[in-house]
Amino acid sequence: MIYCDYNSSAPLSENLRGVFFDLPFANPSAQHREGKKSLKAINETTKYLKEYFGVDDYEVFYHSGSTEGCNQCIQGSLEKGDTFFYFPLDHSAILSQVNYLSKMGIKCVELEISQDLDFLEKNIEIMKKSISKKGLLNFTWVHNETGRIWNLDIIERLKKDIPNLLVHVDATQSIGKIKDYKNVRSADFFTYSGHKFGALNGVGFSFYKKKPKALIYGGKHQKGLRAGTLNIQGIVSLRYALEDLESKISLDHCINIQKELDDLFQRLVSKNLILDFSHQPNKAWNTLFLVFKELKTQILLPAIDLVGVSLGSGSACSSGIFEENKLLNSLGLQAYSKNTLRVSVSPLSDLATLKETLLRIEGVIEKLA
Repeated sequence: MIYCDYNSSAPLSENLRGVFFDLPFANPSAQHREGKKSLKAINETTKYLKEYFGVDDYEVFYHSGSTEGCNQCIQGSLEKGDTFFYFPLDHSAILSQVNYLSKMGIKCVELEISQDLDFLEKNIEIMKKSISKKGLLNFTWVHNETGRIWNLDIIERLKKDIPNLLVHVDATQSIGKIKDYKNVRSADFFTYSGHKFGALNGVGFSFYKKKPKALIYGGKHQKGLRAGTLNIQGIVSLRYALEDLESKISLDHCINIQKELDDLFQRLVSKNLILDFSHQPNKAWNTLFLVFKELKTQILLPAIDLVGVSLGSGSACSSGIFEENKLLNSLGLQAYSKNTLRVSVSPLSDLATLKETLLRIEGVIEKLA
């Protein structure tokens, strides 16, 4: 089976294979030798993350992954009378909070995007007029479905124009998929999931400048940010996976991967099978989002699976589930909302294997067309 659903979950890093049972295991809050060994490993990982991303001016807290991290950074930073800003392209971990926040007396404002998924200038005026005591904007850095990259430079302008605005960056899809993924700057929070780059499932981390309130109460773990015994194996796996990626990733190789994906896109456009949608140069080099004119996801996915290729559709968290694409609906493209595929591959993919895989996918599409 050839795996092309990398944005949903990355394969376990080779650095972790065979060493899992050698990872620290004891409760890092314990006072005995093994507990102190675990605590040391966590502290070393924290130091490594801050150095790797160059974020001396941020603190780190660990959680179960981006869904939890996004919830805590947003809910833990807003109070009754504040304003929450979001976009229709945001992940369900963001959009699903809107009803809850509204019930808590927080004003929720959906901002606008153009059909090519660009940030619209008029959003700045909308935010200025809508903000009350304090505002928080969720900013998706790399879109999980289309791979579209949003430029972080806009954040500096937003914070200058709107001084009482906090910004949370959903950076879940950034690591290893864009050129400047380590260039963390300007925002108040950045949130990540380990399983998106080869660490264990069920662990993530967020960088923060202003400490959010806790969502989970109990002991005084992580300076009171999140109660519960720390996931020591998961936390240490973050470092293993990033070290593995750092040692192997190549800019030239990633550009070649993007070229292969773009070539498939252009061939399908020339055959009048897909829309020329969300295809800009400013996107993740590992991701190809296809919107078909006629073919349905429910037919395409099983057919491609039968030839030995694993693909996804829609949000990474609903990958494999046949449902309408919310992003297309929000852009007035409802007629195509059940006609999507996402090809997302490892930035370390072998080029020869990738070429053969894309030809196999194209062959299935042509037979069904």
